[in-house]
Amino acid sequence: MVYAFRLLIISNSDNFRTRLVDWAGILGLSVKAIGFAPELPTALEAHGFDWVVLDLDMGQDAAFEAVEGLARTGARLFLVGADEVALAAARAAAALNGLEVAKAASGPLSMEELGEVVARRTAPSPGLAHGAAHGAAGGDLAAAPILESGAGIPEDEVEVHYQPLMCFQTGRALGVEALVRWRHPVHGLLSPSRFIALAERNGSIVPLTWTVLRHVVRQHAAWKKAGITLAVSVNVSALFLAALETAEALLDLLRDEGFDPRELTLEITETEAARNPPLANALLRRLRDSGVAVAMDDYGVGFSTLQRLKLFPFSNLKIDRWLVADLASDPQAQRTVRMLVALGQEQNFTLTGEGIETEEQWRILRDLGCDYGQGYLIARPMPAQDVATWLVAKTGATTRPSLAPC
Repeated sequence: MVYAFRLLIISNSDNFRTRLVDWAGILGLSVKAIGFAPELPTALEAHGFDWVVLDLDMGQDAAFEAVEGLARTGARLFLVGADEVALAAARAAAALNGLEVAKAASGPLSMEELGEVVARRTAPSPGLAHGAAHGAAGGDLAAAPILESGAGIPEDEVEVHYQPLMCFQTGRALGVEALVRWRHPVHGLLSPSRFIALAERNGSIVPLTWTVLRHVVRQHAAWKKAGITLAVSVNVSALFLAALETAEALLDLLRDEGFDPRELTLEITETEAARNPPLANALLRRLRDSGVAVAMDDYGVGFSTLQRLKLFPFSNLKIDRWLVADLASDPQAQRTVRMLVALGQEQNFTLTGEGIETEEQWRILRDLGCDYGQGYLIARPMPAQDVATWLVAKTGATTRPSLAPC
């Protein structure tokens, strides 16, 4: 799944991280929360963050080291600390390292203060060029005139690209993830990072999701006619799950187009599902009972306890790309992923590693017992017409019909 905005939280307090991650989910932000470690500056270079909340209670030396590491990201800083002296010192360190301190708060941080991040997220930061390549930028000025007016994206300007998922054990492609693009008449092809946040804000994300689903079922039928059987996964938001009739409407769409529900996976983040647990649970269980698979899209980034995993009818768990990015350089990331894979296997979940960009990441995930891989190492998202060519060139064959164990 592609997020609209990246927020990094650095704190050694579990309570602080937990509280801010929950708030960030409510505010529609993509968030990663980590503690300070000596390897932090190196790890930060691999990511593009728009804002960083830095908890100064980790200690002055650690905070200064974090600021120095953040200098390479160009992100905006949000400093939090009860000690005014520490705040002033951190501001000075940021200035020396060429970083903008856009906000500083003494005392407990409020959700309203964090909400200011959302209000400012359309303004690009110096570090955004790297983040945008990973789908991390905020709302885009090209999209604003249409979406802020309350209108949605015209259906004839919506395109769907597809990124393959590959089996670690066999090297065969088992399915694709559908990723929306906007063919803007003036600005060309826009990635989701440039319009999804705005679509969420004005409610047009729901009709946009239906447009994507219609594209998917039509393309699925075209592939089948050509002898290609692929499972397809589609990202959905909490707004899409806000009405119980959504389940029946989706099943009707699949039925009308001859789409086997077992070949569809809906991806949703744990945070999105938790916005209205009873309603989301009822709707997703209705779909799962009809054959549609449900995947947790941010496994390992939220608070994926066994109780949480059992609360919703997940069958697939997608290990977040931020954990995958650190696998080769961070022993803690490897330990975390090993634990996540073990928990998933114990509960008979299918596991997919996202954001694989290197052979080393592929090898580690394979050896840890992951089922599927997805990322630029395998293939970048591509137009539908290129999928068949890629299948022949990459695997020498078409695929099996569903994301069954490979």
